[in-house]
Amino acid sequence: MINRIKNLILVGASAGGIPAIAKVIEGLPETIDAAIIVVIHLSKKSNADNIAKIFQRKTTLNCTVASNKMKIERGKIYIAPPGHQLKVNGDRMVLNQETAENRYHPSIDILFCSAAVHYTNQTIGIILTGMLDDGTAGMYAIKSCGGICIVQDPFEAEYGDMPRSVLKIIEVDSIGCLAQISSIIKDIINKPLPPQITIPKELKI
Repeated sequence: MINRIKNLILVGASAGGIPAIAKVIEGLPETIDAAIIVVIHLSKKSNADNIAKIFQRKTTLNCTVASNKMKIERGKIYIAPPGHQLKVNGDRMVLNQETAENRYHPSIDILFCSAAVHYTNQTIGIILTGMLDDGTAGMYAIKSCGGICIVQDPFEAEYGDMPRSVLKIIEVDSIGCLAQISSIIKDIINKPLPPQITIPKELKI
């Protein structure tokens, strides 16, 4: 394991994402042997602190906006700030200013791919409501590195493009409605980690 947390949970969403994520975290237990990082497509003018406050009303887990070199800690929910790219590097998060690397700032794919390489079979990736296909490459990376992939049922999602895009590319571990996903997460965390596998060469940093 890369550090003392059992799992790193990554949640990606776009249009309709704030209420969807709030519903998922509302069902999580008060103590959890995992850290959670959330990426939502936001405009530059969006206030990530306000989003953290919305989530905080739904959970006793500490909700905070991610900052550069912030340590990833058990029982905390981190929100990626708008106008930056967020990556995982070991037990810390790294923030970069906007680049041409991806059309989304923050990008689900960029976070998920970096976490997959560092956390391998400890990674749980979740894609919720959203338009287009951000998150598909990231979920492929998570699966390729031995992690777990969950998607919201696209028929329930306010915008089903992102879940459908993932389902076209990979065989996910679970598909669920928002009311089920927190229970799916708890079941996964209570089980042994999946077997470790060799990181594909094309994903190695």
